Amino acid sequence: MQGMNIRACSVRKVVTAALFAALPMTAVAQTAPAVPPVKLGIVTFLTGPAAGPFGIPGRNSAEIMIEMVNAGKVPAPYATAGLAGAPIVPKFVDEAGSTANQVTEFRNLVQRDGMNAIVGYVSSGNCLAVAPVAEELKALTVFFDCGTPRIFEEKPLKYVFRATPHATMDNVAAARYVLKKFPDLASFSGINQNYAWGQDSWRDFVAAMKALAPKATVDKELLPKLFAGEFGAEISALLTTNSKVVHSSFWDGDLESFIVQNGARGLPARSTMVYTAGETAMFRLGAKIPDGTILGARGPHGVMAPDTPLNNWFRQVYEDRFATAPTYPAYHMAQSILGLKSAWEKAAAAKGGQQPAIDDVVKAFEGLEFEGPSARIRMAIGNGHQGISDIAYGSFRFNKAEGKAEIVDIVRYPAECVNPPANMTSTAWLEAGMPPAAGYSCTSRCKGRHPVITVIAIVTDGLVYAAWLFVVAIGLTLIFGVMKILNVAHGAFYAFGAYAAATAIGLYFDRGWPVVGGYMAIATAAIVTGLLMGYILERVFLRRVYGKDEVVVVLITYALFLILEDVLILIWGTDGRSAYQPYTEAGSFTVGGLPLSVYDIGLVGFAGVLAIAASYTIKKTTFGRLLTAVIYDRETAAAFGVDVSRVYTVTFLVGAVLGALGGALTAPKISVTPGLGVEVIVLAFAVVAIGGMGSMEGALVGALIVGLFRAGAVHLVPQLELFAIYAVMALVLVFRPQGLFSRAQPRKI
Repeated sequence: MQGMNIRACSVRKVVTAALFAALPMTAVAQTAPAVPPVKLGIVTFLTGPAAGPFGIPGRNSAEIMIEMVNAGKVPAPYATAGLAGAPIVPKFVDEAGSTANQVTEFRNLVQRDGMNAIVGYVSSGNCLAVAPVAEELKALTVFFDCGTPRIFEEKPLKYVFRATPHATMDNVAAARYVLKKFPDLASFSGINQNYAWGQDSWRDFVAAMKALAPKATVDKELLPKLFAGEFGAEISALLTTNSKVVHSSFWDGDLESFIVQNGARGLPARSTMVYTAGETAMFRLGAKIPDGTILGARGPHGVMAPDTPLNNWFRQVYEDRFATAPTYPAYHMAQSILGLKSAWEKAAAAKGGQQPAIDDVVKAFEGLEFEGPSARIRMAIGNGHQGISDIAYGSFRFNKAEGKAEIVDIVRYPAECVNPPANMTSTAWLEAGMPPAAGYSCTSRCKGRHPVITVIAIVTDGLVYAAWLFVVAIGLTLIFGVMKILNVAHGAFYAFGAYAAATAIGLYFDRGWPVVGGYMAIATAAIVTGLLMGYILERVFLRRVYGKDEVVVVLITYALFLILEDVLILIWGTDGRSAYQPYTEAGSFTVGGLPLSVYDIGLVGFAGVLAIAASYTIKKTTFGRLLTAVIYDRETAAAFGVDVSRVYTVTFLVGAVLGALGGALTAPKISVTPGLGVEVIVLAFAVVAIGGMGSMEGALVGALIVGLFRAGAVHLVPQLELFAIYAVMALVLVFRPQGLFSRAQPRKI
């Protein structure tokens, strides 16, 4: 649609120019020159996992704000139209992709498209990559959501601004709120994603707690990989602690999956959860979030925003347009555009109402103070380029009478109590004990481990993870063993199975049908999806490349995987889908004091039955014997009358169904989002590499090794969780390159 609008706009400009040229010169002389538009690039995630919670709300907010600013319909002090009378012409760009791709897109916006300014970027990595390029090109750039404090602390910048406070504020305020609720806190734990955002958030929270409550100690420090989705081992590790509080900066699918999984196992009954970015999920999850959970919104945004004309207007127009309340990314985008408007019009006023040059706007932006929908923003640090504001935290409550999510016990913290002063970096400020700015008093101090790592926790978590991996990997190893195809598209079977199951579960439970039927809906969705996709891919594509070089086949399946990822987005969109009912309704039970999910243990049982059934089929049935013959020698089997083509088709269909079944069984535990097939195919390859390509026994043993080593790492040395899996794979391949259970290759004479 955006491209269509741009093309239509271009046509209108050409027609207008032609008519204008035909006017008499006298009429031209009497016409006042039109104010040229301001070309504004808007960069945010429009696809991928970050689109749903951050990118789309930001894009929606930009759409509303630009439309209303152009029409002069924003309340005071922004009631004038455009930027000093100049209309804004936006161009929206998807932030998805590598940082190198974003740098290229940024250069295109400035050098090719002639953007006058750019507002955007959610990813801290993208902000760090784009900032020096903005300085090189002298392009006015306003970061709207990325949280890293490093942007202005590592190097002074002239053309880059950030109207939203950085992430240190989020975690300092979280520590203050935690100690308000638990003044005698003895220990706390954390689970954060293992990349810059999660690591920095945890570091800042720990430093703030050390300054405010020096006697409180860290119990568990967990850093699972980004978009892991499955947190059984981490939840067990947290259940074995005495921590009264668990800090997390999780977002999107990881946040939703963790909330559902830990709720089913009773973790919130033992520890209060603190989600620094949890406000984005409160309306989506509703009653699934336990009452008393501490939520942040990266500022005083959303339901914690004050009752002001500007905020009330913004909430109303957003809800009218999109039928949902604005979350903090929408507020961040709105205040970034309003900051740009304030600076632009301040610069224009200094020039007697004329349109300012970019350097004039930069000068006006430095040290600026302006009103946002939820707070007054002061560009007070980073040499006047970094904004600070107040922030609010509160406790979640689901209002059953009205059926809506609420935040109560809201505390608003002044900007000076949660941000470093202008002359200090965030790290130095935290290490110095967070001294407040002159004239402020921010007192919130308090007085003030016992890890119980059990064999039961490690074994059960390892078995659950292994069961999930086995269901996925057995299909992959079956296809390779029979057809000698390393099927990268197996990850697409998994992803489509998860989405199909989530859709089927949603349709089923919306009708109020019995819970037990939901499990049949999962199986049906997986079987139908696997058969349909497997038949199309095998008949249309793979049948044409049998016998070709293995590298060619791998490239074809990889291409199919990429195509199917885009097809998935076309069908289901970029928003995540949840189907938690089969998982939560199954309940839990306790073994040795450790709560376990009935659904998880059922998954282990299913994997065991699948392993027995596969072994019986291969060794005791006629089809199994035919399969074995084809595995060992396709040509000889064909010479003895075996329909090899039929065996290939059936094998591929079974493998596709197993891949889809793996995704379908995982769907009730996670937030199903685009891209989930990428990670699983890597793990499945690790399993079959350890066990031996094409070996059923190897798939089982490989899954058990990966599952148990990962669970042990999570409980004992959580920093090595990722390393443990691939270290085991590397160790096996060094001493046995063919894997533990690879079949001997027959010699053909």
